[in-house]
Amino acid sequence: MNLSLNIKNIFYIPLILLFFPAFAFNIPGTSFTMLYLYVFVYIILGYLILTKPKKFFQKIIKAAKETPFKYLLIALILMVINSLFLGIIGRAGIGTTMTYIFGYIFMKLLPVFLYFMYIIEDIIPFKKFFSIFILLFWINLIGGFISFFGELFNITAISAIFDFFANKRIIYTNLLGGDTSLVSSHTSFGIPRLENLFEEPAQYAQFLLLLLPFAYTYARVPLKISKSKLINKIIRLTIVPFTWISIILTLSPIYPIFAIILTVIYYLKHIINFIKKYFLLLLIFIFAVIFIFSSVDLSETYLSRIINVLTNIKSMQDFALVEPSLAARIIGAINAFCIFMQHPFAGVGVGNLPYVAYNQYLHSPVPLTIEIINKTKMLQEQGMGAFISGGFFTTILAENGGFISFLWFYFIYKLYKNAISIKNICRTCNDRLYYLFSEGIRGSIIGIFILFFYSMHYTQLTFLTVVILAVIGIYSYKIGRNENDKKNS
Repeated sequence: MNLSLNIKNIFYIPLILLFFPAFAFNIPGTSFTMLYLYVFVYIILGYLILTKPKKFFQKIIKAAKETPFKYLLIALILMVINSLFLGIIGRAGIGTTMTYIFGYIFMKLLPVFLYFMYIIEDIIPFKKFFSIFILLFWINLIGGFISFFGELFNITAISAIFDFFANKRIIYTNLLGGDTSLVSSHTSFGIPRLENLFEEPAQYAQFLLLLLPFAYTYARVPLKISKSKLINKIIRLTIVPFTWISIILTLSPIYPIFAIILTVIYYLKHIINFIKKYFLLLLIFIFAVIFIFSSVDLSETYLSRIINVLTNIKSMQDFALVEPSLAARIIGAINAFCIFMQHPFAGVGVGNLPYVAYNQYLHSPVPLTIEIINKTKMLQEQGMGAFISGGFFTTILAENGGFISFLWFYFIYKLYKNAISIKNICRTCNDRLYYLFSEGIRGSIIGIFILFFYSMHYTQLTFLTVVILAVIGIYSYKIGRNENDKKNS
């Protein structure tokens, strides 16, 4: 009994490693890195396919039919066919295309999807999986605070532990021959930027933004995730403030704004009702906030970046100089969309966007940032891919053309619609588990839509975490409902 229990616990390792998105190793003799998450997925997935091939593929087919995953699967198949065709006719680099198809689609994206789609309900009940997910998220928040204070008070032991488990950026720096001491931490205005177990603070802020709706929902609709009532209560009371404090401590000027937008959308009905009841009180509060901010000198804080954007930008040239990080993403999105307009039907092929971007940057309709200029020079001088951060929406369009992109967007839209449907049903029948799941997913997908034109890629682990959770939750709910229907018929 104990042996079988211990073996079963192995299936939880990839779930835990979802919260270690920068824990990697260098593949010997290459410039590639591999997350330990994928290694465990390969091993366990290989075991499942070899020992239970028929059951495995039957389960995947059933899960695809029951969920919007079928639309993503069709999109991925068409992406591969389209990119290979472009490579064969010489419109895309065949080497780059093959590397991307196998390195990202077949080695990263698909295995993680297939793994979690199989184990849910067959090996791990969704309720237990989801409870552990929320618990791990809360533990991750605590770990973030520990890492922050380790940097703030220069506690080398703590910093070394977090550098060990978030070593991907250090590996990259080593491969490029840079100074690893310069990338072990990030600071802004003399204060450490919270990055926790991520490559950089902005990536952690993105992770927090997309999981913020789960924090909101769990605080309202608590689910038993621990045998201890005290621990459950502590998590319920702290998960929202801890998430917000963490977003602020990343010192990213744009993500708190995104988080406010997401919060307004999430609580829109409540906000409208509050305004109707307490309009005068809200007006006084707004004037008080304006007065306080106008009276305090914020020039030495990271909020000055937001103020500079709002007050000092009168043109795209100003934008590129005043806030180059945000400008690079918007300028990248504009140029990626220009590339899509030049190749609207088939795109330029997966992985080929940086190389096509070089020529596009030479004719950019908007001024370039120093970062983009330097990356473009690097392509010209060293043959390395130019950097383009066009965001999810424009990257998909430029790489794959209109039809395949439509399937991607339709997949995400169907996840959202399924979440709304499950939420409405569970609200009437008082099903806490699936209500919490569906309301959290609904908010997270709104967060994805907010980031459509910003920095997010479809192979990024944070994005995959949300959509995987959506697919397996929808599958679990539909299977449970079908079984109940059979019992009642």
